[in-house]
Amino acid sequence: MFTVTGNDALDLLYIIQYFQKIEIYLIILLSYNLFLISINESKLENILLKIFPTKLVKLYIKSLLILKRSRYIIIPCFLILIIIANIYSYYYLDFFINNLNKIIEVYFKK
Repeated sequence: MFTVTGNDALDLLYIIQYFQKIEIYLIILLSYNLFLISINESKLENILLKIFPTKLVKLYIKSLLILKRSRYIIIPCFLILIIIANIYSYYYLDFFINNLNKIIEVYFKK
């Protein structure tokens, strides 16, 4: 999960980078869900029927409708997770910056 190097300063930077990646992935998922909510199912179904088999299109439209019904749960959950990832990355970055002098003393002034 984390790239543990044994160096506390580098490990802290890896954790900050990990939370930033989580935040980016969640923003992509949130924007994808917002895009899917705005799609008109009938037009999409007509377009997909020209390309894919009917059974596959019906399955996709059914899953799209389930996603649209659950948007009141999914979107706030993604927003809460984005906020949590942002707070943690801010917290660890603030900790790193506040203790930068001590970190430099430990590693460079031996």
